[in-house]
Parts: sequence; structure tokens; C-alpha cells
Amino acid sequence: MRAALVVAMCVVLALGLAMVAQAMPAMGKADATLAIGFQRTSNAETIDLWNIAGDYGKYINENVQVGLGGQFWKVKAEVDGSGGDSTIYALLARAKYNFVPAEGGSNNTVPYVGVQLGWAHASMDFTGAGSESDSSSAYGAMAGMKLYQKADRYWFAEFNWVRTKLFDEDQNNYIVWVGPAFEF
Repeated sequence: MRAALVVAMCVVLALGLAMVAQAMPAMGKADATLAIGFQRTSNAETIDLWNIAGDYGKYINENVQVGLGGQFWKVKAEVDGSGGDSTIYALLARAKYNFVPAEGGSNNTVPYVGVQLGWAHASMDFTGAGSESDSSSAYGAMAGMKLYQKADRYWFAEFNWVRTKLFDEDQNNYIVWVGPAFEF
């Protein structure tokens, strides 16, 4: 329920800001994005997580962009004196709809929404307990905002949801990516 509310808020924000955007993606252009993150959780357990994500997309018209995205996570956990490592990666076909305004916009932001479909793989290695791996289909959605600095450079913020079924467990992964992007 909470995740649906967050997605709905992102879509409403994207739609609201669409009316003031001026940056114009162009058919035939492409862009590439990159985001890197790190998280440390320390309480009864210690968890270190770092991740990297990126995508490449080509505009098939002024609003629609199709491409390929990748996500990679490395997790190191220690609980009650025993630990383990996990590596998770996903490869996803992505389609985004950019809310590019009509001529005469007054801002340099372009909100977008999209869907993704692909494959995920996870491998885990536990101290003293062995290792295992599993693969799954992956699908999800995203909503975000592009903030153009120049005609070919922008920063983006994206709420990303990916659903997988790894190790016989349904998993909903919610991530906020922020990073630079380049159009060429």
C-alpha cells in the first residue's frame, strides 16, 4: 500500500511539472545515465550495501524513449556474529514516456514515467553455510524527473520499482536513483 502511494505521488508530481517543462528531447537522440549508492545499517545487525545502475535509451519520437538498463547490488551482512555476501544484478528492457511540453515552456525539467521488463540473478555466500544462487524474471515501473543543465546534460532523480521472485520469495525492490545523464 505504501509503495503504491509513493508511485502515485511521483506520477502526480511528474504530470504537474510537465506543464512547465522546456527541455526538448529529440527523435533519434540517445542518452545514458549513471547512479551509484551506498548504505550502511547498524543495529542488532550490520549491513553494508552498495549499488550501481545505468541505462541507455534512444528516443523513437519526441516523447517515447526505449532502451536497456542494468542494476547491480553488493550486500555484506553480519548478524549475530555470522555473515555473508550477496550479489544481485538485473538486466531490463525499459520504455519511458517523457512529458515534453508544447513550444514555449518556461522551465528546464522533463518528468517521465516508464515500465521495465527483464531478468535478475542473485547469488549468496554464507559463512559456514555454503552458497546458493537463483534467477528470476523481473518487471517494474519508474517515475522520475530530468533537470537539464545544458541541452545535452541533465541530472535525474528516479523512483524505481522492480519485482522479482528469487529463492521462492516474491520481492518488491524500491529504489530512488539520482545521478548525471548525457544526451548524444
